[in-house]
Amino acid sequence: MNPKDRKLFFKESREKLTVGQMANLLGVGVPTVRKYERELGKCLGEQEREVEPQELLQAEKRVRKLTESEKSNRRKVRHLEDENEKLTKELEATVFLKKHINTFTILHRESKKDSSATAVALLSDWHIEERVNPEQVSFLNQYSVALAKKRAENVFVNILKLVEKERTTVAITEMVVYLLGDFISNDIHDELMESTELLPIDAILEAQRLVVSGLNYLIKHSKCSITVVCHSGN
Repeated sequence: MNPKDRKLFFKESREKLTVGQMANLLGVGVPTVRKYERELGKCLGEQEREVEPQELLQAEKRVRKLTESEKSNRRKVRHLEDENEKLTKELEATVFLKKHINTFTILHRESKKDSSATAVALLSDWHIEERVNPEQVSFLNQYSVALAKKRAENVFVNILKLVEKERTTVAITEMVVYLLGDFISNDIHDELMESTELLPIDAILEAQRLVVSGLNYLIKHSKCSITVVCHSGN
């Protein structure tokens, strides 16, 4: 408890507590209490009456509350001091860095596209006729012939987008498209006969339709010479 709170407590409680009791509660010596008496008035005399236990308990609670309040204030002060020290260091570092800015000039170079590259696209494992029902898989995936067509369209559109993006810094006039097989599932496993939407021959025709349509799209819009490399799957 700080001196100010001790004096306030003494002033409020001196008529209820003896000098000894006051000294015990405040955690100070009797001479300090006598000093308070000369300044603020006398405590309860030793012979006047015994302090009731309830009054003494209330006084102890009052002292405890003031002490806890002081500890809390000290913690807040320490926190503010730490924050102030941190901010002071950050400010000093900022000022130091500002005073010591050292730069050099980077020469601007226009993109001349004096280098070239070949775009490469790899396509395989579409398994277009397989059906995947969301209720049969834990992660709620799904697939069908209709979705295969939509995904095929997206892949060719995105191939062209990536080529156009790279053309901002390098010349691209050639493209190699790898067709590495497994565009259909076929019936090489018994379970595929139940889970596929198309017969093998129909699946082949549909896969051919998707791939050729996509290559025609790239030929028309990519402005590239296209080489197609094929390899069988399973």
